[in-house]
Amino acid sequence: MKKLFLFSCMFLFMIMLIGTAYADWFTASALPAPAFPEHAALIGLGAVMIALGAYGRRAVSTRNSQS
Repeated sequence: MKKLFLFSCMFLFMIMLIGTAYADWFTASALPAPAFPEHAALIGLGAVMIALGAYGRRAVSTRNSQS
C-alpha cells in the first residue's frame, strides 16, 4: 500500500511539474483562456511537495521510534 501511495505521489508530482513547465504552451494554444493556469500548477506542486514531506517525516520518525 505504501508503494502505491508513493507511486501516486510521484506521478502527481510529475504531472504538476510538466504542467508548470508547459503552462505558457497551454495558454498560447488554440484556447483563448488558459487550460491549466500556471498559478494553479504551482499551488498543486507545492501541495504535493508538502504532502510528500509530511509522509517522509512520519515514515522516518516511525522507523526511528522502532529502533
